[in-house]
Formats: sequence, structure tokens, C-alpha cells
Amino acid sequence: MTYTLINTAFGTCGTNVGELDFIGSSSTYTYVLTEGSNVRDHFRGGYCNSLTDGSGTASFGGGADRLDMQTIVLPPAFATETLESIDFKSFGKGGDGSPFLAAVTLDPGGPGPSAVPEPAAWPLGLLALAAVPLVRRRWRQS
Repeated sequence: MTYTLINTAFGTCGTNVGELDFIGSSSTYTYVLTEGSNVRDHFRGGYCNSLTDGSGTASFGGGADRLDMQTIVLPPAFATETLESIDFKSFGKGGDGSPFLAAVTLDPGGPGPSAVPEPAAWPLGLLALAAVPLVRRRWRQS
């Protein structure tokens, strides 16, 4: 699964304003961004404010601004492929919607690309402990 934070500037409901292309080692999946369906204007104002297929919203600026989360389930073929890139495209609609991507996160545990190897926790912990005396020494000197 993939989680994104995508909204638009301006926007007319029902307009296809962009897409995310997930490019695997042997296939591609396109996720179309449609105003009012899976993406909407970031500002609660005179543009498209409806959202029928959102996974969550973070509001800020006194509730006037927002970032909407999309949950994208990649096709089963991606479970055995390497995800090589994600291309974010705006269709350049201007007043009908200009999408922007604020964040993207891949969940290697869900359907989609296999897990990315991560360093073991104990070497990182040892490294952090080794850095403590150095930080304390610099702090005392200042």
C-alpha cells in the first residue's frame, strides 16, 4: 500500500488534474487524481471542497487549510516486483486544479513492493550511545 498527502490549488470538482505513475520492474500502475473524488482544494473556500474517496485529513491554520491522505492499493503484480520510481504529474489545468504532493509513504507489509531492508536497531543504538560523550563535551565547552 501507498499513503500520500495530495491536495490542489484551485480546482473544479470532476476534473482530472494529475496522476501518480508507479513504475515497477515489469509493470506500471496509474492512479488518476480527480477533483472531488480523491483530491480537493487545500483551502476551505470557493473551489472544490468535496472529497468522496479520502482516508483522512489534517487541518491547520485555524481549520482553513488541510492536507488529505489517499490510500493507494497497488496491483498484486507489485508484490513480486521492485518499485523503481513514482512519477507525479500535473495536467496543468490551472484554475481547474493544480495538484501538489506533500508526502508519500510505502507500506512494505501490505500488498505492493517487498520490504526494504533496514539496519538492525542495536547497531544504531550503540552508535547513539557512543555519540553521547561527544555531545556532552561540546555542550560543556559552550
